[in-house]
Amino acid sequence: MSEIVNAGDCVDKTLIAVKRIPVYKQAVDGAEVAGYVEAGQPAGVVYAWLNANPGLPRSTMWWSFYPVNGMWYYAPHDPNAFSLSALKQQGVITVTEKTRLEQEAAANANRTWYEKLINQYWWIPIVGIAVWKVPGIISASRGNNQ
Repeated sequence: MSEIVNAGDCVDKTLIAVKRIPVYKQAVDGAEVAGYVEAGQPAGVVYAWLNANPGLPRSTMWWSFYPVNGMWYYAPHDPNAFSLSALKQQGVITVTEKTRLEQEAAANANRTWYEKLINQYWWIPIVGIAVWKVPGIISASRGNNQ
């Protein structure tokens, strides 16, 4: 199963090409290719995404990038064209990760104050026991060695 990110989370992030991708001056099917972005190169910083719209015609989602030299440009979405790891390095999380974090936050919100306290500071009793018991263990072991 491939990892999925929300298109809205990609706005203001740089998409890095993992294969050669065409870019266009218009976000419509059949538009003339304006150029190519080679694998490993930044395709651009995402300004927005454009959903499929048969009336335009646009059969798939397209990425809209901030202009370069005053020129807006676009690339059709291809789930295998852009680096997910590069997006993650920029702070984008997958839908699965986001769902897990939301579930954890909801579960934490339903905990009582003492459950939250125990969950956050579970290590304090362990340290307390160690501080209380370790000196006695050390002195007992010293006493046996004399």
